[in-house]
Amino acid sequence: MVGIGGESTESVATEDLIATEAMLARITRNPGEYNEAFVEQFRIFYNELKDFFNAGSLTEQLESIKDSLDGKTLSAFSLFLECKKSLDKVDEPSNFLKKDGDDLLMKALQFLSSLRALLVKGLESGLRNDAPDAAIAMRQKIF
Repeated sequence: MVGIGGESTESVATEDLIATEAMLARITRNPGEYNEAFVEQFRIFYNELKDFFNAGSLTEQLESIKDSLDGKTLSAFSLFLECKKSLDKVDEPSNFLKKDGDDLLMKALQFLSSLRALLVKGLESGLRNDAPDAAIAMRQKIF
């Protein structure tokens, strides 16, 4: 078997994720250069590979379970994401303290802790026999 990077392999490895990311960057660099259906399928493949390796960012992983959250947890989720976006704007380490980065970081950690507590509390009750796929997927992602 030949891996994504052209090497002989028996299974998928993290190097394949890196090679796939580089290929995706190449095929999306010039829109229209590659068939749009191919590009879309390649994006799906890349996202599935990222999911397989659990390589998504915290934001991506939280977004993937968003639809299965209740009102209170969704509110905590929104507060955390809003704070995280503000924190992401503090781009230079030298500007961190000048732009209240320490306060933003503490707020983000508090919101994340609250969100985590709500998610864990939701897991305490266990799953019903008729639990939807989204609930099962959420449980798998959290653990």
